[in-house]
Amino acid sequence: MTKTKVENYFDQWASDYNLAFQKEAQEKNPLQKLINFLFRRKTFYFRNKHLEDLILSLKVKNKKILDIGCGPGQTALFAANQGAQVIGLDISKEMIRMAQKNAKKTRLSTSAKFMVKDCVKENIPSADIIFCIAVLEYYKDIEPIIKKMCQASHETLVICDTQFILWRIMLRKLLSYFKGFPVYYHNSLKIEAMARKYGFKTTKIIDLHTFRTYVFSRKKH
Repeated sequence: MTKTKVENYFDQWASDYNLAFQKEAQEKNPLQKLINFLFRRKTFYFRNKHLEDLILSLKVKNKKILDIGCGPGQTALFAANQGAQVIGLDISKEMIRMAQKNAKKTRLSTSAKFMVKDCVKENIPSADIIFCIAVLEYYKDIEPIIKKMCQASHETLVICDTQFILWRIMLRKLLSYFKGFPVYYHNSLKIEAMARKYGFKTTKIIDLHTFRTYVFSRKKH
């Protein structure tokens, strides 16, 4: 991943990105408004509902959760609202600022903490459950981050990645060119093999809309 370009992009558009989670919003930038209308808002709606159902099924109350690439904090804050202690990490300062603002607005600042961190280059805290939502697509080599997450998770690792849908791939490749950084699509068998390599087994794989969710659990010896 070209960290500086990705970081700068999300710093610049954090506010409009956050608005994609709202049904009715007034984005500042015309291009971001179009992207939200055509792609993000619908994807985020389905993905959020799916992740909320998954969090409820995992019974997260009193568990420690790590949300890697937390963005403006929607997944982390939902988990915190269910009684979990959550740490959200992101490379974008503006995304973290937005997440902290959302935590304060929802009165969850004591149970959801957010901080800036490069999760590949820096150490990450351990947790019972780790979420990694829409992050792998920004990395060509995903093994370092999968290894680090597996080492840090006591119980469960949830990875949500983009599905291989040809027309969306072509469009996203075009958009990523104008953004100045590439996006990558990873083979599901490769993701599963890496999780197994570092001590996890596949519990379930869920295909919905334009994304695929992997739920891995630590192997019992």
